[in-house]
Amino acid sequence: MGDYELPARGPLKLKIDGGIKKKKKEKKKILEQINNAIEKKVSEKSEEPKLTNAEKAFLKQQEKLVRHKAFK
Repeated sequence: MGDYELPARGPLKLKIDGGIKKKKKEKKKILEQINNAIEKKVSEKSEEPKLTNAEKAFLKQQEKLVRHKAFK
């Protein structure tokens, strides 16, 4: 009977595999905001293709050749 008379002095411990889990909602929101900001920057850059004068002339010449072949 001596063992049962002493109460447990520490907090109860639960047997859980994962242990303490952190909230993931805030991390997901922050990651989405960062991804959206990066996508906006990338889309702004991709909308404006910067061609050199030589590239512009090459494309113009290619269009002329395609038009010429289409008329034949």
